[in-house]
Amino acid sequence: MQMNASFRPKIYFSFGILSLFFSLYAISISLDLSENGNMIFKLAMLITGLIMIFVACGNFLLSYAVSYGRVDRVTGDKKSLVLSRNGVNLVIGSKLQVYNDLDRENGNLARERHIIVFFCNWKPWSCVLGDFKVDGVKNL
Repeated sequence: MQMNASFRPKIYFSFGILSLFFSLYAISISLDLSENGNMIFKLAMLITGLIMIFVACGNFLLSYAVSYGRVDRVTGDKKSLVLSRNGVNLVIGSKLQVYNDLDRENGNLARERHIIVFFCNWKPWSCVLGDFKVDGVKNL
């Protein structure tokens, strides 16, 4: 099943909202139990809530990268990238920090439909796999 490019950021944003609601719910459960409640359960719900906050942040970053951080072409190597959109170079000479192929498991998609999400210059970006021409990047 292929996901529409304009639908993908909405999905990630709604996952982020749901994760945020679940995290707040878990934290409220851990704080609202009576004094004679089970401390292990309180601690487990607090840890679950904190983990879900990190999951929500990750989903919001994915939504931002796929919608606003889309670039047309990425060239260079891992230590010196050139990001361009509409023929204008946005970032020159910045280091590739983290990258991930979101559609790696979907082998039916063409290289022009695979989306790569990466961090460069401490900002999330995305590009299609066919235009991600970075030397030294493995497993793509």
